[in-house]
Amino acid sequence: MKVLMISINRKAVFPVVPLGTGLASAIARRAGHEVHLLDLWWEADYKNAAEKALNAFQPQVVGISIRNTGEITSRDQPDSYIDYIRNVVQQCRAFSSEPQVILGGYGFSCAPEAFLLHCGANIGIIGEAEIALPSLLDRVQKQLSLENIPNVILRKNEDFIYGPRHRLEELGNISWPAWDLYDQRYHQLETTVPAMGIQTKRGCAFRCLDCDVPAVDSHYYRLRPVDKVVDELEQIKKDIDPKWIYFADNIFNDPPAYADKLCREIIRRGIFIPWVTFAVPHRGNKDLYALMKEADCLRLVYEIQSASTEMLPRWKKCFQPQDILQAAEWSNEVGIQTFFLIQFGGPQETVETVRESIKVCEQLKYARVKIQIPRSGLKLGSIFDSPWAKNNPIHGGEFEAGDLSPEAEELIEQYIENNKNVLLEKDDVIAGAQGTSLFENYTWDKV
Repeated sequence: MKVLMISINRKAVFPVVPLGTGLASAIARRAGHEVHLLDLWWEADYKNAAEKALNAFQPQVVGISIRNTGEITSRDQPDSYIDYIRNVVQQCRAFSSEPQVILGGYGFSCAPEAFLLHCGANIGIIGEAEIALPSLLDRVQKQLSLENIPNVILRKNEDFIYGPRHRLEELGNISWPAWDLYDQRYHQLETTVPAMGIQTKRGCAFRCLDCDVPAVDSHYYRLRPVDKVVDELEQIKKDIDPKWIYFADNIFNDPPAYADKLCREIIRRGIFIPWVTFAVPHRGNKDLYALMKEADCLRLVYEIQSASTEMLPRWKKCFQPQDILQAAEWSNEVGIQTFFLIQFGGPQETVETVRESIKVCEQLKYARVKIQIPRSGLKLGSIFDSPWAKNNPIHGGEFEAGDLSPEAEELIEQYIENNKNVLLEKDDVIAGAQGTSLFENYTWDKV
């Protein structure tokens, strides 16, 4: 069959290579189907782009990958974003009587029932697609029942039918993304935006309040064999030679022994491409940081949410302010750039907890700090609507973002004004330090 894969993401400040859509495309191709990938990030007129792709390719199935559920700092995006997705879904469904529209992706997996209802779609894949997608495409082609396929959700009017939950425990044979289907304009960008993403693991062992990974993916790590990861890295360097690699792990440096082994294999094979990834400040030691640098790590991103001794437990973080400072010191000593993400307005945030976080962040002299202020009333951690995730103790919990006091906002404004390494994201506006994203090529102070 002909399968059109659409990457729906258009809201990112910087271009994000659609790793999930590339993986789904590779899975469908591996099952014997003809695949075309449409990346709407590049399209100013998405309706026209979708119409052209539908007319030119004439697909029997359209897969729509939803990466995000919205942006936490935007005051108007959630409704407009899901309406945009609905427009694309309806356009594909109206193309002819033939195309089956399948929704999937990380954002979709957080709220499958809501997306199916609002967008008027009937089929979705929650979580991993390695088993679900080939089975689903086979049954569509043979016009068989789509019920009881692992990870597949079906909508019948306002009722939902869930297939059994399935996770791959062994990741040694997962497909590599269909690199050749990616829009080649990614590789022509003059910025140092990461051109390719690689997963070394799936799942996360932490229970952070704001994070959906354990509920959607798994509450433990499922590790790819190190040699398979480096095989993929080697092939990417040979075929594409990107400016950057993004290790798309939820946490790269946990478990530390695995990160150590991976870095050593990269070094042994001499496959050096600058890379960026997310990390936690309390896992590993200075020797691991030195290994990461030797393996060509350029930048580590820490999603700490707070640097307050009171707020960190409320965010269900497993580290303390001294761990943040230690990680920054080790990174600086070995020559790795660091980026710390803070969210003010968390559970029971006060002017004193804001002041404490700022006091710690002021000591991060060689790091970037990005401050996010969620829109007031946003319910973080409450989006799950599937029985697999709803009321799931694996998930950290939920809270409603509140307004910061004028005194707290004044503290934040003064901190940003007095520190050239700080970014602020609030109400769709990003201001402060040079650049607009954690992946841009900043002018960094020398370490």
